[in-house]
Amino acid sequence: MHTQTTHEIQDSYFSECSSCRTSAEFIEYRLATSIRSYATLVICVLGICGNVLCILVLCRRGNRKVTCYVYFGAIAVADSILLLNAGWYQCMVDLHPDSLTKGLCQLTNSLWFGSAFASTYILFFATLER
Repeated sequence: MHTQTTHEIQDSYFSECSSCRTSAEFIEYRLATSIRSYATLVICVLGICGNVLCILVLCRRGNRKVTCYVYFGAIAVADSILLLNAGWYQCMVDLHPDSLTKGLCQLTNSLWFGSAFASTYILFFATLER
């Protein structure tokens, strides 16, 4: 006697159900993914513009002598890398989801976590220095 697993029961139910819809068919799902995509890109663009302005101000000749400003400039660079990575990844997922290979995913994760940790540690050292 064969007992069916939960997955087998679900698969048999959904394969027989002709009126079942996938999540991509729901208008709410499509709306939420569109909002997420555009919001991510807007946040990334605004964040990068703000970080570039911070870098320009903090890297002036007079400001380079203050170590706290150097730390904050380094945080702006790390956060810009993080935002560029997030924007690039969102574009890749939305436009070409099949083109994300294992190597690109590893590179994306490395840049993401590396820049996030760098930003955190730089802020920690700036706090210690003050």
